[in-house]
Amino acid sequence: MKAWYFSSEDRRLRHGDGREIRIGETHAVSGDIKLCSHGLHASKKLIDAITYAPGPIVYRVELSGKVEEGVGKVVAQKRTYLSGGIDVSETLRKFARMCALDVVDMWEAPDIVIQYLKAGDKSIRDAAYGATLATARNDTWDAASTVARDAALAAALDATSAAAWSSARAVARAAAPDAVWNAALDPAPDAACDAALDEARRKQNKRLTSMITRAIREHTLED
Repeated sequence: MKAWYFSSEDRRLRHGDGREIRIGETHAVSGDIKLCSHGLHASKKLIDAITYAPGPIVYRVELSGKVEEGVGKVVAQKRTYLSGGIDVSETLRKFARMCALDVVDMWEAPDIVIQYLKAGDKSIRDAAYGATLATARNDTWDAASTVARDAALAAALDATSAAAWSSARAVARAAAPDAVWNAALDPAPDAACDAALDEARRKQNKRLTSMITRAIREHTLED
């Protein structure tokens, strides 16, 4: 099974394992595997993988041996690193900005926020973040505008050590249209809401996969 996996900048396995991750290498574990407890994890979709990412180093992997699937992630006895091993912090930040732009018309975003989301100019990132916070303090609460503003906040974070997390948060807030997020406030959302949210996430996953795949390919060509 092909999947996606993120590591921290040290490119080593976590939780006391410490083995180095190298392209072409296969890691394996002994004993019975169990989701979230024992085994080598990954996600079939990038949109899910960034939710669990401890850092911005991405790998395309193949899972083999015994495999157990859960919601958004998979655990296996063996994990082979096929490609990647690159820092995609900037790609994830760009993705977060694109997510925020998808819903920027849901709130009265200050000009500097829109400017940052479009250009990604690091020199104005702090100002964009501050302007977004100021707007949040001054506006009355509204589900749609809060969702869109939260996406902008995540995109404007100085996420050097947490790029994957901030991008995932932006996706979670920005992927769905206004109607979905209002319905999501209902403790028992209907099937139409679930379907709309799934479709929004599918589109965002397609975008992210294209961006990450291109980044890996360009890195490979440079090497």
